[in-house]
Amino acid sequence: MTRQSNRILTLLLICALLCSALCFFASAAPDQDDAYTQSLIDKGFPTSYAERLTELHMLHPTWEFEPLPVTKLNAAYTWEYVIGKETENPKTNLIHKSESYAPYRHATNTELYDSGWYAASEQAVAYFMDPENFLNEKDIFMFQDLKYSEHVSVATVESALRGTFMAETVLYDDVTYAAYLVEVGKALNVDPLHLAARLRQEQGAAGNSPLVKGNCGDKLWYYYENQIQTENGKQVLAPDSGHTQEELLAYNGLYNYFNVGAAGTGTFAIYLGAMKAAQKGTEEMAEQWGGSAAWDTPAKAIYGGAFKLTSKYVGDYQNTLYLQKFNVDPRSSRNFWGQYMQNVGAALSEARTMFNSLYAMECIDLPYHFLIPVYEGKTESPDPAQGACSTYAAADSMVDYEFSLTAPQTSEAVVNSTLYLADLQMYKGERVQIAANAFASLAFESFWISVDGQSAQQLACEYDSTAAPAQIGNNATGESPNALTYDCTTLPEGDHTLAIYGRLANPGKACPHYLLAVIEISVKLEPETTEPETTEPETTEPETTEPETTEPETTESETTEPETTEPETTEPETTESKTTEPETTEPETQAQTNNQASTKGETKSLESEADAEIPPQERGCKSIVGAAFVAVLMLGALALKKK
Repeated sequence: MTRQSNRILTLLLICALLCSALCFFASAAPDQDDAYTQSLIDKGFPTSYAERLTELHMLHPTWEFEPLPVTKLNAAYTWEYVIGKETENPKTNLIHKSESYAPYRHATNTELYDSGWYAASEQAVAYFMDPENFLNEKDIFMFQDLKYSEHVSVATVESALRGTFMAETVLYDDVTYAAYLVEVGKALNVDPLHLAARLRQEQGAAGNSPLVKGNCGDKLWYYYENQIQTENGKQVLAPDSGHTQEELLAYNGLYNYFNVGAAGTGTFAIYLGAMKAAQKGTEEMAEQWGGSAAWDTPAKAIYGGAFKLTSKYVGDYQNTLYLQKFNVDPRSSRNFWGQYMQNVGAALSEARTMFNSLYAMECIDLPYHFLIPVYEGKTESPDPAQGACSTYAAADSMVDYEFSLTAPQTSEAVVNSTLYLADLQMYKGERVQIAANAFASLAFESFWISVDGQSAQQLACEYDSTAAPAQIGNNATGESPNALTYDCTTLPEGDHTLAIYGRLANPGKACPHYLLAVIEISVKLEPETTEPETTEPETTEPETTEPETTEPETTESETTEPETTEPETTEPETTESKTTEPETTEPETQAQTNNQASTKGETKSLESEADAEIPPQERGCKSIVGAAFVAVLMLGALALKKK
């Protein structure tokens, strides 16, 4: 061989090795529905947002996500700037005095505000303001567009009021609270579910506040006359002068369901502010209400509060729960101070109330629109309580689970994340088999699959004790299913996307659904079972040579008569010359390299046994490397021939 040939072969070997290395590293990047993820990035979402929103899209294909480019709307509104503005006044963001919320308190400011609230720390404000912390199925409803939607029915609103003093209760004549909220929502172009969630947030389940009982005047006079300073551990701080009995009792018969104007230090100041707002009422409705704008009926108080909420908030670029708590849209007229609530976690709490209502009515797959803020310079903002406070821990952080593919090939288990498999090839009629488990007290009750973004269908599943690690809670006792199967018989030939998710039996404050796997598969028709034609070899005996006993490298049986030249130097392994017909081998089909391809409908892999352990995203690279080495050998053979 010439030196030039040696150089060529050396270069080719180096290229082949480089291809192998490149493919190895490239294989670590799984397919994550790249087209949809890229569309979100093109809209203006950071990649970290886009990847999580893609998973939500796989769970709920009807949902639409839109970025709110805060910093692009005003270059000064960077992440550092908005956090600074939100923490300038300690009363802007408060946290309840309960010890369970202690990790969210300001470290040095120990002053008690508004009869039972502490200032929230900067870390707490950043945690609640960071949209990335809440891009999960439940908490994302803090970004839901709050404008009116025809999809919301009276029954859906009724579910939002379930367990409260307003549930299935007549407000006036034969009109229930739920029906009236739908009527008001349509009139004011605001989501009735948002109104229901807000009422629940403001008045609680019992509705015992004098603001909705119509007797607030009596309560104020009692505080003032008796100089009450504390009540049931809360600050009242009734002043010793400045009011009269007639003035205070005049507030009887007024209502304030949305706590408009209810602010100050001490219960007396809070109730007095709310009654002044109710007395002023809604001037725009005075003529229609017979000349008085005051909120002197529960219906007027609900309409008036919703009117104020809409005109002052939803209509002023505060059309999400997040923006009503953190008024950061530069287009709003009242940035950083025109905020509906002081409770730093209020948007999160109301979002969960909203989701729970929709989930109870099986309405979470309606075409909701979410408006999600994007900041330049944003840093990670972890939970100050490190997940220990279930009230404010991100909903998707409350469950631990694992998931793995068991057929037509195996994959390593993925924990608390989504398994992405691309380019999985199967025959029509084969099955996908999966093992899934939830840890500790929470367990999956069922598994579901969505094919190509269509409505989900439940998967057949059973308990498989061999697939359940010992440390897994309920599953170790066989109380929940963990082995599931999807039959590809109904899938047409071509490429498909399978999104598989599990549903928890009792999610509580956690998300009910978890995307477990996204599998890109290519379905092929089952190969024909007829055997290829074979040609009988001639029966003349070889004169001096024995037939080679090694298997032919090609897929065709050798039918030509052996040459009469002397055999090459390799000795045959056997000592006797046989004249029996050589075995006729069928062409090696793809199915035969696949665990010898069993009957139709039986699970099998389209890779050889040697490939069974290789993740699907690496197999294409293996083929490229193999082809490169074959090319090297062929060129080497040519070089030898030339020599």
